[in-house]
Amino acid sequence: MMSEPQITVAQFREAAQDRFKFLQGFGFRRSPESEVMSPTGATVVFLGKHVGLVFAFDVRDQRVDTQVAMVQNGKLRRNWEGGFSSDLFTFLVRHAGYRGSHDRSVGSTHRAAGDGDLNQMLDMWVDLLRKNGQKLLEDSPESLT
Repeated sequence: MMSEPQITVAQFREAAQDRFKFLQGFGFRRSPESEVMSPTGATVVFLGKHVGLVFAFDVRDQRVDTQVAMVQNGKLRRNWEGGFSSDLFTFLVRHAGYRGSHDRSVGSTHRAAGDGDLNQMLDMWVDLLRKNGQKLLEDSPESLT
């Protein structure tokens, strides 16, 4: 019995940069200096003037999670730095009226087709942001309230 091929950090970074480049149309820019990469995971970060989006991949779990954070002076400023950060789902429920489910299907799938599933995971996050994250995409000072 063959095991499923594992998505690699390199595959995640390449696919995430491509899938989330639509954010540039909303004034966000990629921030490689804010990103981390290790054998067990990686992030791809896009910063606006007020809102940052951190897309994180965990190699062991083969899953993508998304966090929204405050941007101040061009840098991420999370809760522990006196700013704000939250899981995207939690933020959308608390601040954007999102009432969809937080099942583990967004950002994580039962893998059957290798790289196709990575694109599917990323596309679910793109879809969630486009449909329910308008307030975040506006990137105004009020976007995180």
